[in-house]
Amino acid sequence: DVIAISPALARNGGKINYFCRKNRRDLLVTIPLNIRAGQKIRLKGMGEEGKGGAKSGDLYVLVRIRNSWLQKIMNLVKPNTAPTDLPS
Repeated sequence: DVIAISPALARNGGKINYFCRKNRRDLLVTIPLNIRAGQKIRLKGMGEEGKGGAKSGDLYVLVRIRNSWLQKIMNLVKPNTAPTDLPS
């Protein structure tokens, strides 16, 4: 699963509600301070149920950081990157 968070939450840490589609549960996930895109968060005991009555496993979620509105605008207004050494 993937959890998408804001740049501010990634920088400052905090809690976020997350709906896990695999086991159809709402979870409150604690985001650690200064987490980076691509890192994984382990949710202990929130994975699939164990076989034969064993404890549930751990669920790992991949962190994706959403672009801020400023980053989205900057991506739209990129400078012209056309090659300058065209033959005449």
